[in-house]
Amino acid sequence: MNKFILYLAAAALFAPMTACDDDDEPNIKKEWTDEEVPTRTPPTFVKGCDPSWVTAMEDANWRFRDSEGNDGECLAILKGVGFNACRLRVWVNPSDGYCNTADLVRKAVRAFNLGYTVMVDFHYSDSWADPSQQRKPSVWDDCQTVNEMADKLYAYTKKVLTAVRTNGVDVAWVQIGNETCGGMMKTNSDGSATNVAGTIGPDYVTLHAAGCKAAKEVFPNCKTIVHFENGQRADRLSWALSTLANSGIDFDILGVSLYPDFSDADWYANYIDATIANLNDIHNTYGCDVMVCETGCDIYNSNATKCLADIVSRCQSEVPSCRGVFYWEPECYNPGSGSWNGYGLGGFNANGAPSDPLIAAFSN
Repeated sequence: MNKFILYLAAAALFAPMTACDDDDEPNIKKEWTDEEVPTRTPPTFVKGCDPSWVTAMEDANWRFRDSEGNDGECLAILKGVGFNACRLRVWVNPSDGYCNTADLVRKAVRAFNLGYTVMVDFHYSDSWADPSQQRKPSVWDDCQTVNEMADKLYAYTKKVLTAVRTNGVDVAWVQIGNETCGGMMKTNSDGSATNVAGTIGPDYVTLHAAGCKAAKEVFPNCKTIVHFENGQRADRLSWALSTLANSGIDFDILGVSLYPDFSDADWYANYIDATIANLNDIHNTYGCDVMVCETGCDIYNSNATKCLADIVSRCQSEVPSCRGVFYWEPECYNPGSGSWNGYGLGGFNANGAPSDPLIAAFSN
């Protein structure tokens, strides 16, 4: 149960946060009609955060503080830093209930009530979808064809987004798959091989189109995102995009992940310079907008302030088609006994307050 001191009046609107099954209804009163859902147009360039772990951290009694050391509600603290957009992932049937539909809705309502523009990040899995694993959700293991899986993906996407909408939240962006440069849903839920997969090419496009169709039906003005890892890898980005383009893919934004590796002596050129060049090349070649959907770094490294500040400022000033930068799980920190889930690239200090590098990069 959340025991934090909420220091913004808007926080009084938030619903209780507990883990639940995917079929559970969010504990939020549903009384919004399509005509009543407020719309929110994002700024031309957004400074975004992805705090999807927040409810799990709160339920485990992790505390968050503002820059003055006062206890506070996490999303409100991030808003005070300067973040104006919130990206939230959703899994199909996670074992602990976090990041399922109900948990997504709770966080989306909280964020929207604080003035954030919202992105929904579909992993189409029961857990992490990333370059190391792209597993189907278990309930789709029995699909016999890609078209059958696309039908289920369409129905699921529409159900999730409808739940968000009927709780009064407008969604500006819908990400169809997470870090899918090598494909999506490439194995069964247990990691075993399958012939029904979103391999880069026509099968990927079929699945992506189903997600986009659902997204546009629920939120006609939303932008759909293809998200690839390793924004610095021109070779991988070019291969995947050209293959998908030849297969007829249709999307609004190409999003990338960018995690500079400070152990590389030429980290700045090999990561930041390279990604800036790649984003401009992608726009010039395919005519789409671009975005950094994930970034982060070791905030205790001496390069951290320059790294984050330059990623944000250069994307805004040197990539006219870039629509924003999102820091992944900025609320994570290490109080001395280990960081949340062992993640070492969070943006908060050991006392649970925003770090100087985070503030320098994302403040207004």
